[in-house]
Amino acid sequence: MACKNPSTPEYYSCLRDNQIRILRLQPGRPGDSVVVQIWPEILTEKSEYRALSWRWGSNTANEPIHVGKEDTPQTWPMRVRHNLLGALKRLRENDKEVRLWVDAICIQQSDGQEKGDQIQKMPKIYGMAQAVCVWLGDEGDDSLSNDDAKIATDFIRELASLKDSYDIVVLERYILDAASVGQLDPLIKLLKQEWFTRRWVVQLGDCIGRARSATVYCGRYSVSWTELADAITLLERVGRDSRILKKLPRTNHASVYLDNFSSLPAYRLVQNTTGMFRGPDEWWPRTWRYTLEELVSFLTAFTASRLHDTIYAVLGLASNIGVGHRSALGSTSNESDRKRSLLGRGTTLHLRERTKAFNIDYDLCPLNVFVEFLKFAIEESQSLDIICRPWAPESGIDADNNPQTIELPSWILNISRKPFLPTRHGNMVRYNPDPLVGPAIFRHRFYHASGRTEPKYRFTNREGAYSWRMVVEGFELGKIGRTWRSGEFGNIPADWLIDGGWKKESDLPPDRLWRTLVADRNAQGGDPDHWYPAVFQEAVKERGIRYGFKTHTLINETHNPAISELFRRVQAVVWNRRLIVVKGGFKHWLIGESSVEKEGPETLGLAPNGARENDIICIIYGCSVPLVLRQEHGEKAFIVIGECYVDHMMDGEAIRYCEDQIVKEDYFELK
Repeated sequence: MACKNPSTPEYYSCLRDNQIRILRLQPGRPGDSVVVQIWPEILTEKSEYRALSWRWGSNTANEPIHVGKEDTPQTWPMRVRHNLLGALKRLRENDKEVRLWVDAICIQQSDGQEKGDQIQKMPKIYGMAQAVCVWLGDEGDDSLSNDDAKIATDFIRELASLKDSYDIVVLERYILDAASVGQLDPLIKLLKQEWFTRRWVVQLGDCIGRARSATVYCGRYSVSWTELADAITLLERVGRDSRILKKLPRTNHASVYLDNFSSLPAYRLVQNTTGMFRGPDEWWPRTWRYTLEELVSFLTAFTASRLHDTIYAVLGLASNIGVGHRSALGSTSNESDRKRSLLGRGTTLHLRERTKAFNIDYDLCPLNVFVEFLKFAIEESQSLDIICRPWAPESGIDADNNPQTIELPSWILNISRKPFLPTRHGNMVRYNPDPLVGPAIFRHRFYHASGRTEPKYRFTNREGAYSWRMVVEGFELGKIGRTWRSGEFGNIPADWLIDGGWKKESDLPPDRLWRTLVADRNAQGGDPDHWYPAVFQEAVKERGIRYGFKTHTLINETHNPAISELFRRVQAVVWNRRLIVVKGGFKHWLIGESSVEKEGPETLGLAPNGARENDIICIIYGCSVPLVLRQEHGEKAFIVIGECYVDHMMDGEAIRYCEDQIVKEDYFELK
């Protein structure tokens, strides 16, 4: 039970465990002050209210409203954010009160215990609402003019009403017509509104998609969530069709917007409203699909103001997190808590007999929350691949709305290293290569460099909250010898090809070279297709080996779909990575003892742009790819430079080499 302390505002009454607060928005005209009353109520199937989802933004709460409580005519002043004031005025009726649930007002934000308890109820609160109201903001906010908002919402309704929307010919003609008259640009602006990027929205996306009614408001204009979702799905389909993209006019950037449309948070959100769960069907209830590690790893397009919410905002969606009160990390939810997940519209059954619980504590240092997440993820997955995936922000705001920055250790990858990032104008473009470890789906790992070994690790914290170290076990495979300039923007420098042993355009590329350029996998993580060498040869004929490969040109200007497919894979692998030679005794072990007198070809690999000569390459138990480590002068601890590819050492060969040659195993302290 959340109850009052001396600093609690007068308009907040105590909440019992099964209660929430309902905001009664009093009627008023456009120029009137906003007046609300707050009533504690038991949340049941019969509760009548609309749930508001809005973006908090970075501005402070400076706008005045008046707040009353049950059974008293008195009101007290309260200040809210400008964006929330706009939402309340938009949803207010002239002649009757409106029952709403609004997180910023209905949850006492200064009470950490109440906030934690109510956050756990949020999926149920939104799922049981009569309607969900999504407030993007007033026209004029986030560079969306009044005219843009009208054009965008009208266009959404037109797209959603296409009678033959799955006929690509009809869709192609419609999109081309829309691009020519400038309708696409306002729609893309609407889809880049900050609300779509917020991490808490992901947890609500499922509830919004299943709500009896859900409406998206942008100032005076609105569309249904279903209409918006249909329009987004159609636009993503256009983005996958290169024929349409090539026909779009370049003058208004429509082709640029749609080419990477699937990386926009708005598309990810719509996709997640159906992709987060399995079922229900005739026999089985709905169940969550993804683990906490998977969610944190692939929802990086969505941001949170508080660093803690990088983890906390997706707990309610994780298949391996229990429902009910979350106690200390490692404890389990009891049977009564599990059964409570069946209560109420909009909840989901967790089928696992015992699911882990995760502590919600905003008083913890954010870095401690991140480390607790890593402990949880590694224990659940029995893999260290999470240290190769970018997922962690380093800046946000604290409880007092002041800027907060933390220093991440090298084994927690900054979110700035994810493959696609937004430009200043919100366009999603590639900045980094795809992680070699592949997506965080445990059913299919791309590589098995450490075989099937289990991770051996521990965390240490000797000097305080910001000095965490991670100790892992493995062995040194070799060192980086020669390095080449990085593959900037995914292009292949000519010296990579020449020094990699490709001498003539009339010859196929050497196996070790082309394997390295695609990291010995196709885009789905399977074996590279047999036609890759022939397509490399076809692509090099026009300008020759000494020109190298300009992947963007090959992808977008070719009429050969095989060339486009291959160089999309190349671009994702080599973008800002360096070609390297790896030195080590494993080479002679690979080609046989009889070859010791012969030097043989050098072992090629790929390493991060920051790698340099004599950095060590290690196999770390439980990690599916080799890691590049660096030991600074006079330091015992190592810095993780990043993951790397070593030709012929990605599928367990290194473990056999270690066993055959009795390579010394060691512990590596990572800082």
